[in-house]
Amino acid sequence: MLDKINNDFNINKILLNLHAYRQEILASNIANANTPGHKSSDINFSKTFGKLFSNALQGKKNNLTTTSNKHISNNDNVELSNYDEQTVKNNSYVSKNNAINIDVDRINFVHNGLKYNADVVFINNKFKNIMNVLKG
Repeated sequence: MLDKINNDFNINKILLNLHAYRQEILASNIANANTPGHKSSDINFSKTFGKLFSNALQGKKNNLTTTSNKHISNNDNVELSNYDEQTVKNNSYVSKNNAINIDVDRINFVHNGLKYNADVVFINNKFKNIMNVLKG
C-alpha cells in the first residue's frame, strides 16, 4: 500500500523537478535576450519525462552529479542537466546576433509555470484525499 503511494508521489516529484528545470532554462533565455551570440534553448519535456519515468520504473536512481566531496549526496534527486537540452531552431526573431524569440520564451515561461502550479494543486488534492480516507 505504502509502496504504491510512494511510487505515485515519486512520479509527481519527477514532474515538479522537470518543470522547475525547464523554468530555469526559459528564465535564462529571457535574461539573455540582449546578449550577443546567445541561442535560445529548451528541453523536450515529454521525451525527458519518459526517460526519467522509465528509469524510476526500472528502479534506477537519477542521481545528482557532485563536483566536490563536500557536496551532500541525495540519491533520490534527479540529474536533469544531461537530459535533452537543445538549441531551439526556427526562431523568427533574430536581434544582436542572437537567436531568441522573446515572446515565445515568455509564453513558454508562463505556460510552464501554470503547469507547475497545476501539478502542485493536484498533489495537494492527493494528500487531502489520503487524509480523508485515513480519517474515515
